[in-house]
Amino acid sequence: MRVEPTVLNGALHGQLPSTFSLLCWNLHKQGSLDPVVSEWLERVNWISDLMLFQEAAWQEPLSLDMWQGYDVAAVANLKWQERRYGVMSLSLAKVLGVEGYLSLHREVGWTTRKGALFCRYGVDGTILLTVNVHMLNFHHDVAYEDELARLEYLLERYEGALILAGDFNTWNRRRTLLLKTMCRRLKLRHVAVKGVRRFGRYALDHLFYRGVQMVDASVLQTHRLSDHHPIRVCFTMPRSV
Repeated sequence: MRVEPTVLNGALHGQLPSTFSLLCWNLHKQGSLDPVVSEWLERVNWISDLMLFQEAAWQEPLSLDMWQGYDVAAVANLKWQERRYGVMSLSLAKVLGVEGYLSLHREVGWTTRKGALFCRYGVDGTILLTVNVHMLNFHHDVAYEDELARLEYLLERYEGALILAGDFNTWNRRRTLLLKTMCRRLKLRHVAVKGVRRFGRYALDHLFYRGVQMVDASVLQTHRLSDHHPIRVCFTMPRSV
């Protein structure tokens, strides 16, 4: 279900650098504009060119007080008074296009939907699409497969550079196989890194990419701020010969 995202323009740069960093993190409703989060990221030197948050929290109207110099895009799947919760993407480069989506299915027992945010950026003369996803959790696998099929439909016609990242709630074997099979069809590579949040044997957070080269990847443990751990990846845009 397509929805209108909230966008706030504050970036000073037109494009991302040819080598750029990306942070993906489920904040567990701590809030990406929370001063505690921003101060922590600065302290550990994890402020990145792109930051994809799930379970972010923000006030309406959206303010750049905590993130001067960033373009901000967000889709809320939960609203309470002036508080919003959902997926949020921040970039040091101007966002060229934004699309927001909510799942057709609602979480069982919660009646809330999950969100996805598509953002396009210029990098080294080409276009990079980032897709920030928070997938269904408290629902049966048939509904999960249906939402993945919708995501694949939105992505299969796009042939350019792509980063797909987020909390996919792949807490069993079937969900994990469904996600990785879809990404193989889309010719996406998986960032394999130790330390991500798991449910038993299965990782919940993932990052996939195509059309860029991975330089390095790491995970930082942050038990105090969230029950998920941020994934930080450095990418570079390959030079054409």
